[in-house]
Amino acid sequence: MVRPVLPLVILLSHLVTPLFAEATVPVDERLVRTLQYRFKLLQAGQVEDRKVAVDATRDLPFLFTLMELERNLALLATPSPEASGAMDAVGLTRSEAKRALELRAGILVGEKRRIWADLLRPAGGDTDERRHKDLFMKEEDLADLYRKVSRKLEREIKRLQREIAREEGFGTPDEQEVAERRAELDALLEQRKSLFLPIFGHELGDGFETSGPLSPASAETLRVAMKTKREALLKALREADGNEGEKERKSGIVGGSYLYSANLGVILDVSGSTKSFIQPLKQEISRSFDRPHYREVVGCKLAVPSFSLTWRATGTMQAIEELVVVHQVDTVYWLSDLRDGYSYAALRRLRHLLNHGNTAFHVKTVGDDPDRVLKPLITDLQN
Repeated sequence: MVRPVLPLVILLSHLVTPLFAEATVPVDERLVRTLQYRFKLLQAGQVEDRKVAVDATRDLPFLFTLMELERNLALLATPSPEASGAMDAVGLTRSEAKRALELRAGILVGEKRRIWADLLRPAGGDTDERRHKDLFMKEEDLADLYRKVSRKLEREIKRLQREIAREEGFGTPDEQEVAERRAELDALLEQRKSLFLPIFGHELGDGFETSGPLSPASAETLRVAMKTKREALLKALREADGNEGEKERKSGIVGGSYLYSANLGVILDVSGSTKSFIQPLKQEISRSFDRPHYREVVGCKLAVPSFSLTWRATGTMQAIEELVVVHQVDTVYWLSDLRDGYSYAALRRLRHLLNHGNTAFHVKTVGDDPDRVLKPLITDLQN
């Protein structure tokens, strides 16, 4: 029995304050000027008169840094969630709704303090890991609330996935049976979105757009300039890649995980401990998926750089960001030994990407088990 969820349209609008809400608060002029300066530095670091139209090693770092500047501006303009709607949240008890609003308000305050501190730091300075850890723990409290509310629903989703996988495992699966189960699964995945919204304050898979207008006018001018640059770069990167995925959802068992994807991204840690697993894994993937996006990375450290004009997109987090943002994959499959550690800044970015991209995250480890703070972000783990 799945916990009943009512349509989104009857959620009270004042309960849900999206990350990039239409109603905004003025942004401090000093912060706008600092963001303007960093945007100019970023643009100056990108050579325009080049022979190659798209260079991923240079353009992807530009894109990721630009999106972080854009997101910081939007966060500074985001008002605090309205507590008045807490008692009327559809799909939640009153205490659950109140707790969600309290957690989101606390996270927003912490984000704004982090951004203030970051913008006062010279460009290229280290990220404040202590602040990111504190915010990650608050975000995990919010995620725990969602997991509690959605527990029955998630059990139903896993049950259907097992049934589909079992039926497809037969030599001659019942195609009608599989189609019916997939329709049920799709309906449950939509219900998951309905539960996600009142807790996190934004729709699951709402993307990475910002909205305006912002105030003062200089903030809105900067937002539009960054948005225009981002959209042009995304268009160029997507056209250069040309791989639009499977066109329709396909399913299959890969490394023990049930994958259900219309656009699959695969990240391969090509360090010594994983090399013998790569070719068999590719063969397994090819049985069910025709056009996966493959990315190879040496090592598996989860880390993100602070604002910089010189870094290159070579790490695991950068591969995940490319797959989710540029290629809009709905599933990331990561082969790794999980021995290289993480930063809390990276874990926060990972959660942001998975939630706003509505992306499943499957991990196959041939080494260590995931750390307790990474494990909740994983959709399915195989070792």
